[in-house]
Amino acid sequence: MSAFERDEMASTTRQALERRIEALERELDALRHAAAERDPPRPHASEQAFRAVVEHSPDYIARYDLNFRRIFANPALLSLMECTADELLGKTPAELSYFVDVSAYMDLLRSVAQTGTQAIEEMALVDAGGRLRWGHLRVVPEFGADGRVASVLAIYRDIDELKRSEQLFRTLAENFPDFICRFDRDCRFTYVNPAVMRVIGAPWQAFIGRRPSEISPSDDIGKNLLLEEGIRRAFAEGEPNGEEVRWMTVDGERVFEVRHIPEKDPEGRVVSVLGVARDITPLRLAEQALRDSERAFRTLAENAPDPIIRYDLACTRTYVNPEFERITRMSADEMIGKPAGDRRGAPQVAAQLKILLRDVMRTGAPTKFELSWDDGFKERCWYVHAVPEFSADGSIQSVLTVWRDISERKEAEYRLRESYEMLRELTSRRETAREEERKRIAREMHDELGQQLTALRMGVSTLRIVFARDNPELIEHVQKMLSVTDRTIQVVRDVVTSLRPTAIDAGIVAALEWLADEFSRDSGAVCRLHVPPDGIELDEDRAIALFRIVQEALTNVARHAGAHEVAVELRQSGDDCVLEVRDDGRGFDPDAIRRNSFGLAGMKERVMMLGGEIVVGSARGNGTVIKVRVPVRLPGRAALS
Repeated sequence: MSAFERDEMASTTRQALERRIEALERELDALRHAAAERDPPRPHASEQAFRAVVEHSPDYIARYDLNFRRIFANPALLSLMECTADELLGKTPAELSYFVDVSAYMDLLRSVAQTGTQAIEEMALVDAGGRLRWGHLRVVPEFGADGRVASVLAIYRDIDELKRSEQLFRTLAENFPDFICRFDRDCRFTYVNPAVMRVIGAPWQAFIGRRPSEISPSDDIGKNLLLEEGIRRAFAEGEPNGEEVRWMTVDGERVFEVRHIPEKDPEGRVVSVLGVARDITPLRLAEQALRDSERAFRTLAENAPDPIIRYDLACTRTYVNPEFERITRMSADEMIGKPAGDRRGAPQVAAQLKILLRDVMRTGAPTKFELSWDDGFKERCWYVHAVPEFSADGSIQSVLTVWRDISERKEAEYRLRESYEMLRELTSRRETAREEERKRIAREMHDELGQQLTALRMGVSTLRIVFARDNPELIEHVQKMLSVTDRTIQVVRDVVTSLRPTAIDAGIVAALEWLADEFSRDSGAVCRLHVPPDGIELDEDRAIALFRIVQEALTNVARHAGAHEVAVELRQSGDDCVLEVRDDGRGFDPDAIRRNSFGLAGMKERVMMLGGEIVVGSARGNGTVIKVRVPVRLPGRAALS
C-alpha cells in the first residue's frame, strides 16, 4: 500500500473516530446538564457522568496523570489486556503495555501534555492472545480549574476488522476489470482503481481531491455534472442509483453503465459513495449490429421473391414476409402467433413440419427438406431451407425458413423420368432387336451363304477332278478359284463369329474364355481371365451385355492402350454380378475422352439398361480400370420376387 493510500485510509478512519468522540462529548454534556437541573453541582458529578459513559464504551480508554501513570482504565481495556485494575493502574505504558512501538506512544502522551492540543495517530498493538491489531488512537488533554493540563485521556478504537476489510476492498478493486471510484460528500475523488487511471490515461494524483467535472474535457462536463448529481442523491437518499454515460477515453468514446452505492458507518450514516462503472460498449455495439442486421433482414425478406417465415421455440409464427401473405391471400396479423401448418388441407404435413423444425432446434444445424400437399387446386411441392437463429448467449431462439415453390420443377422432373424410363425401354428393345438381328444374320450367313460357298467349293473341286487333268492352265485357274472360295468362307465364318460367337450359347464364362483367347492371339498382349470355379449363371440379356462390354473394353485396349497385360475378373457379390477389366496401358483423361467416346457411352447404356452402375477410372501413365455392377437375375427368381 502506498503512503498516499495509507494516509487516505487513516483520514477516513480518523473522521469516524472523531465523530465517535464528539458523540461521547455530547452524551457527557447532556448528563452534566441533567445533573445540574436536578441537583446543585457537586464535586465529582462530571466524573461520575464520564465513568457512566466510558465504562460501557467498546473503545479502549485510559487516563494518565502528568507522570504518565494510569489513573483510570475502562472495562474494555482491562478485558483486552486480560488484567485487573490493580495490576494496571499506577503503571506507565513503558512498564506495562501491548503497543508494538511503546516509545512512540510515550512520545505522543508527552506531546499532548506539553502542548495542550489533542493528537490522533494510527498504532498497532499485540493483544494478550499474541494477535497483531490495528487501531486509531486519539489523545486528548484534560484541563484543571487553573486552565493547565491536569491529565491526559487516551481513546483507542480497534479498526483491525475495518483495516482488513479495506485491504480486501483494495485487493479486489485494484484487480477488478470494472472502474471503481470512491467519493466524499463534496463529490471529490478519494480513491480510484488502476482501471480508471488506465482508461482515462492519467495518474491517481489527477483525481484525488477533485470532482469529476473538474477533470473532464469540455464535451464531458455536462455528463459529469449528471454523475455528481447521482453521487449527491446517493448521499441524500442512502440508496443506490445509476445511469448510462458516454465518456471520452484513450480508446475513444465508450459507453459505461454507472452505479452509485452509498457506504455507511455502524450508525447507518452515509460516509462515502462508491462509484462502479462497467464498459458496455461491446454490448451496445452488438445491439446496434443486431438492429442493423434485423433492419437488413427486413429489407431483404420483404422484397424476396420466396416466402419467408420465422418460428419461435413453440413452432409458432413470429414473422411472415409479404410474399407469403400474397401466396396465402392472408394478412400477417391473421398468421402471426398461429402454429406451423395451421392452414387447412394437410394435417399430416403440419405434423411433419413441426417435427423437422424441432429437429433443427434440437441439433442447432441447418437443414433442407421438401414438403408436398394438395392446396385444393393442384399438388404443390415446396423446397424448404430451415436455419436456426441464436441469441447472444448462444442458445437457439427461433428458426428461419425460406420456402421455394418447386412444383413446376418437380413436374418437369417427373416427365423427364418418364421420358428417361421410356428411352431406357426403347434402348433395351433396340439392343434386344440388334442382338436378335445379329443372331438372325449370323444364322442366315451360316446356313445360307455358308452352304452356298461350300457347294461352290465342291463344284470347283469336281471341275478340277473331271476336266483339269489334261489341261494345266485350267488346273491353275481352278486352284485360284478354290483359294478365293476358301478365303471367302473364312471371312463369312469371322463375320458370323463377330456377330454372335457360338461360345456365348455355352454361357458367359465360356464366352469370356473365347474372347480372352482371341485377344491374346491377335493383339500380342496377355489377357488373364479370373472367374469362379463354378461359374456364374446369368440370363441371356445380362450375359450378352457383359460379353459386349468386355468385347468393347478389349477392343479399346488393343487400339489405344499399348498394354502388355489385361486382367478380366467376373465374380458374384451378394445379389450383384461384378465385372472388372484392368490394363497396364498408357491410360487417358476420363473427363476429356468420355464426351467423345461412343464405346464408353455404349457400355454405360448397356449397364443402365440392366439397372446397374459402371465406373471408369484412369490416369495418364497409370492404366485403366472399368468396374461394372449389375443385379443377378437367375432363372426362376423372377417368379419369386
